[in-house]
Amino acid sequence: MTVLEHERIDDLQIGGLRLIQNPDGFCYGTDAVLLSDFVNPATKGTVVDFCTGSGVIPILLSAKIKAQRLIGIELQPDYASMAQRSVLLNHLEQRVSILCGDIKQAHTMLDGTCEAVTCNPPYIPANSGYHGAHDGKAIARHEICCTLEDVVRSAARILKYGGSLYMVHHSERLSDIMRAMETHGIAPKVLQFVHSRRLHTCKLLLIKGVRGANSGVQILPPIFKG
Repeated sequence: MTVLEHERIDDLQIGGLRLIQNPDGFCYGTDAVLLSDFVNPATKGTVVDFCTGSGVIPILLSAKIKAQRLIGIELQPDYASMAQRSVLLNHLEQRVSILCGDIKQAHTMLDGTCEAVTCNPPYIPANSGYHGAHDGKAIARHEICCTLEDVVRSAARILKYGGSLYMVHHSERLSDIMRAMETHGIAPKVLQFVHSRRLHTCKLLLIKGVRGANSGVQILPPIFKG
């Protein structure tokens, strides 16, 4: 297992897990931690993390849920390499695997029996805001290579009936998320809003949708980060 000169190893503060990151690239934040906490801890089947980046979500989930098979899919080879090396660093190769590929082709890599899909996707539409060159940070933040519609459509294709899609996203995209879920046969079931501080406007949300479920959304108490 190799750590490159420009990389660092961060302590994930759970179960002795560590993560290789490039401080000049896109590094994980509290969004990923919140999403890993949002996943049902009783989940036992295959869990697939879209847009896995450095692999933080499947690695965190290895300590938080019962699933024996955790798969991260990452488009960018440099990030996929970091994620795979973090898997080896933590001796998780029997539970966690990293695939370098496009989530839009996830159905060609995996069958439709996955119990859950997680995703901390690019939040910003490609035509909104300046993102400069299509570098790693821009691709992670803007819908350049992967849109919200792509995430939901691809999740629906690999989830079993009754399987769950868990996402963290900007709260201003809620109507887009719910529309995409309903279009692709995933019913929004659980919603939780995240605030930076009490009395501050909500900026972030956590949402769970279930493939083939009936309508009806449970709204959990809000999370206050500060």
